Amino acid sequence: MEQTYTTILIVKLVKIILPLTIIIVLIWIKHLSILKKRRIVYYEDERQSANAGQSCTSKQDDSHAQKGLDDSECSYAEEYRKKIDECTDSLNRCSSPEDKAEIYNDRADYYEFLEEYDKAIADYSSAIELAQDNADYYSNRAWAFTHKSMFDEALKDANTAILLASNTYNYDLRGYIYSRNPQTFDKAIQDYTKMFELSGGEEPEDYDGRLYNSRAEMYFGLKQYDKAIEDSTKAIESALTTEDKCNYYALRAKSYYCAEKYQEAVLDFTFIIKNKKNVLQPEQWYFERANAYIKLNDKKNADKDLRLVLKFSDYTLKAKTYSEMGEYTQAFEMIQKELELLQRIKADNPCALIDFFKCYFARAEIYYKIKEYNKALFDYQKAEEYFEKARMEIDVLIKIYDFANMMECQKRIAELSAQHMT
Repeated sequence: MEQTYTTILIVKLVKIILPLTIIIVLIWIKHLSILKKRRIVYYEDERQSANAGQSCTSKQDDSHAQKGLDDSECSYAEEYRKKIDECTDSLNRCSSPEDKAEIYNDRADYYEFLEEYDKAIADYSSAIELAQDNADYYSNRAWAFTHKSMFDEALKDANTAILLASNTYNYDLRGYIYSRNPQTFDKAIQDYTKMFELSGGEEPEDYDGRLYNSRAEMYFGLKQYDKAIEDSTKAIESALTTEDKCNYYALRAKSYYCAEKYQEAVLDFTFIIKNKKNVLQPEQWYFERANAYIKLNDKKNADKDLRLVLKFSDYTLKAKTYSEMGEYTQAFEMIQKELELLQRIKADNPCALIDFFKCYFARAEIYYKIKEYNKALFDYQKAEEYFEKARMEIDVLIKIYDFANMMECQKRIAELSAQHMT
């Protein structure tokens, strides 16, 4: 009788603890995404300062600004330092292996928030040594590995986590790792699809379109545009904020364009433009809509959008716009200004890497267009170099369109290299 009561009690505790654990994990993921977004916003501010001729030294010397932390996050950081000290004291007093493992895991979480990933990995490893059948410890270490760009190690841990606990969180983790490499986009789709299966065919709770969008990105990368459109549409229907809707509309618009459904693309680009206060670099969408108008032979609206782009400060986009207008001298001048701007920000800023890629790729495309193939090859190779550096930086926002351009870049390199050899 006593054993039966104990069993019932354990079952009840599991029913209470498991949902709470899932909620905490989702909050943690959302918090990390907010941090990444703030780093990107900080980088955009830094670009604007450099563009205005202001020094970025004061910002770069400030450790909090470098990490993209605001005052409230600084206070959180101080609190986490205290928590780390408490964990250390608890480890010194604890004798139970299971309890020690949990304390190591907690301390690692705090280190990870502080971006001290080596210490986080060391503590997750200690937790794993003490409790080798705990899937959470493996998935936590996998996330820490991704921040060190150690994707092979991260994948190994994600595989172990799935073997120990086949749940949506672990498949999401592995799907994300697969999504960083175009060679494994198909595997990312399999993992995202498995998440739907585990949730009874629906998107897991609190994803709000994110899972549909993640799978749509992979379909886009594999040029399966109809499937990308289908998933993007579902993402739009599930989105709770205008900002998220704009992101999902962007992917669907690009998918419509690549599927040669230009009228539908124009409508989606127009939605983004009408809500441009919710997106970074709104000028991009005027340019994209202009290209769709060009495909529809609507020269009047295309010209109007292209001239609107020239009023913004994105030099690379201006260069592409001048190229569309056949004004190549101005296009090259814009590229040079962008390179000078990026050099002032410094090439070792991770967030600048993807902009270097875009800049060299844009110039390579112009050289290719005017048949200066040797110069085009050089710039394609420089673009590839910067993209690979960016891909190894977890905090760099690489959009699926950048992956698509990179694949086009590699195609051009192969083509031009073959021409050069002959």
